[in-house]
Amino acid sequence: MTAPQAFSYRFGQTWLHQLDVRCKFILLCLFSLGTLMAHGISISIGIGLLFWLARTVRFPTWTTFHETRLFLVLILLIIVSRAFSVPGNILYTGFGLKITTEGILSGSLLAGRLFILLLAGMIFSFTTSPKEIKHAVQWLLKPMPMVPEKRVGVMVSLAFGFIPVILGQYHEIRDAQNARCADLSRNPFKRIIRIGIPLFRKIFQSADRLVMAMEARSFQEDRTDPQFSSSGKETIAFAVGICLFCIIILV
Repeated sequence: MTAPQAFSYRFGQTWLHQLDVRCKFILLCLFSLGTLMAHGISISIGIGLLFWLARTVRFPTWTTFHETRLFLVLILLIIVSRAFSVPGNILYTGFGLKITTEGILSGSLLAGRLFILLLAGMIFSFTTSPKEIKHAVQWLLKPMPMVPEKRVGVMVSLAFGFIPVILGQYHEIRDAQNARCADLSRNPFKRIIRIGIPLFRKIFQSADRLVMAMEARSFQEDRTDPQFSSSGKETIAFAVGICLFCIIILV
């Protein structure tokens, strides 16, 4: 079985891989903040920009979408639920339900924002190693008093590193159960329980093994501060990112 692509880091020599992690982290925060205030045209601009970035860094878009299809189904359900629940101009009536124009627009707006956040996070994880993420979080939190920036940096890097592990374990459990005809069950709750219980058990076991391995190696969070590397394109990236942020919130 191939390793999951969603939220996994892949080594590369593209300009986004070589960009300073602090620059990428700040631009991701700006882009996410702007997305929360984005509307129709700006959401289309954001999605188009992310697909261009994905093609530039050779991000396996369609393979990753296949792995995260449950999240995409959730986004679709958001549109459907909004279409039925938000009052407005009625487009269709049937079976006691009403679909409104305002509901579809509201659901599409929320779904577009969630899709942008999902794709931006996966591209960031694809081009940034967990070690670099730890350094960026530590650098960002260092000026803040009463905040253990090194401990938080370790926690965030481990969280990013565990996401592909969890996805891989989920695929293993699902394939093993499907080989035993578990996919023939039509009860979704039973399927969730059958996958959820062993998945959580594997997650906790993996976490215990990681803790024991770190303790066996005398891991200490108080280590030498990282040395950041610059590609020389950070100024251009910041300028373009700020312009895009202004366009997203103003359009």
